Amino acid sequence: MRIHILLLIATRLMAQPPAQDVYRTPSRVVIDGKLDDLAWHQAPVFSDFHFNDWKEGEKEKTDARMLWDDKNLYVAYYCRDKHISAYVTERHGPVSKDDCVEIFLSPNPQKARNYYTFEINAIGTMLNRCRTDWWRGPATWEPEGVT
Repeated sequence: MRIHILLLIATRLMAQPPAQDVYRTPSRVVIDGKLDDLAWHQAPVFSDFHFNDWKEGEKEKTDARMLWDDKNLYVAYYCRDKHISAYVTERHGPVSKDDCVEIFLSPNPQKARNYYTFEINAIGTMLNRCRTDWWRGPATWEPEGVT
């Protein structure tokens, strides 16, 4: 079994957003910041990211991998960056102004503008947002199991 996830890379929805197949992990995933266990080696790599505001200069490659099991979605990034900078330390602060990684998850492809976002900068500050037509709480949230 596999999960098909739409990757919303830009703030504007593209006519046909890129898609990535995400497979069930074949073995235990060790959460240690390393990508050397068997599960990560077998996960497909995707790295064809598009940035609407990029105009010139070197594009430094980022590889991402995703896996899932009965309880979790696992996301791993390997980012190449010659000039890492991050200053935001406040939880739910504007981490996208720093060097960061972001994932936007939309569980319903028919309503791609309803999504959850998880963002983390290079020094570990997180921002979690929920943008849906049903959520009535604050824009930021504290998802269970995310630290």
